[in-house]
Amino acid sequence: MPDAASAAAAAERQWHAAITPLTLRQLRIALDALAASCFAADRDLPRVAAIDVAADRVTLHLLEDEQDPAVPFTQSTSPRVWSAPTTSLATIEPVETRGAPEPYPALVTIGHTETSTLLLNLEAAGTLRVVGDPEAAAGTLRALVAELATSELSGRIGLTGGAQFAGLARACSTTRIQASESPLAASQLNDRLQSARDSLAADGLDDTLQARSDRQSPDLWLPVVDVDEVPGPARCGPWSGSILLTDRDGSGGWRLDVGPDGRARVDDLGLELGRFTTHRGWPGDHHRTAKSRNTRPSRGTSGPARARTP
Repeated sequence: MPDAASAAAAAERQWHAAITPLTLRQLRIALDALAASCFAADRDLPRVAAIDVAADRVTLHLLEDEQDPAVPFTQSTSPRVWSAPTTSLATIEPVETRGAPEPYPALVTIGHTETSTLLLNLEAAGTLRVVGDPEAAAGTLRALVAELATSELSGRIGLTGGAQFAGLARACSTTRIQASESPLAASQLNDRLQSARDSLAADGLDDTLQARSDRQSPDLWLPVVDVDEVPGPARCGPWSGSILLTDRDGSGGWRLDVGPDGRARVDDLGLELGRFTTHRGWPGDHHRTAKSRNTRPSRGTSGPARARTP
């Protein structure tokens, strides 16, 4: 044993105190455990808008109040903020996922604060408009697409981009991204959105998050993501079965406003996430570990449980 006052002893103490970063696989396991906990309690999945991953803690930012957090998370600063220490999340064993949907299949890294990594749930936005400085916004949009095409958190979604993503599509499996020579027509997107609405209504479901919560309508569990460059595309709503990423400003959806220095905000969330720095020219697999660098009743066990459809 080194002398307690020695440099070797100090280094050993620091090594034992170091926090092991949470891997993306461990984050997925934690979210699967959350989904299993919600299903067992007969409650809907929380409407997660964003996830803040720090070295010591993972924080979920919700769009609705949830007074009673589901395991493995606990309430933090408000009913819309749940959190859990990374040390506890890293020890969760994988849960049985056969027959169960991924709870949040369209999470994407959008940047970093000084202490954490920010993940955005694209389904909660429905439409994400990457705007601001033209050069910085274009680079950020390319980075988001590269992240979606390579990340472990978005491996099963359908992703289609324009001709500018042909090189990325050739480098990736066709199950991860396809590049189309012709831009998506607004009528095509409208038809797909209407078809999803009809299917959900036939099963008595509000949206695709409820479909996942109840494990119904499996054809709608995974969203389709389109990267569109034409003006005036149809707007995708939250958990509609489709997601639109566009560099065109307009009404509806969320705005990722990027400045010339790469610093950006998502003001539509109503979350105090602060300013963060987006990635510029992400290599796609850069982030294999997530570490620091309205009329419907509120969902939760505080209210009456909703009966499942047999």
